[in-house]
Amino acid sequence: KLVRYYEPKLISVLKADDADLNIQNKWGVTPIMLAVMANSRPSIEALLKAEVDLKKKNILGLTAYDMSVHLDENLRSM
Repeated sequence: KLVRYYEPKLISVLKADDADLNIQNKWGVTPIMLAVMANSRPSIEALLKAEVDLKKKNILGLTAYDMSVHLDENLRSM
């Protein structure tokens, strides 16, 4: 199951317990995508350190990187 709050310590505990940090929900959203949407730099860094799969795509065909670019563009246009 997906954890809703991605605290760096929790991520390291889950990784140590061999949890699937690349799990996707019914929309194809992964923990790193949620961290990007929440703009949680500590969580993003912890997930990157845990070597999550950055090539995973959601149902719209977007990766976490794609989402970060779109979010950044939207914030700049406000």
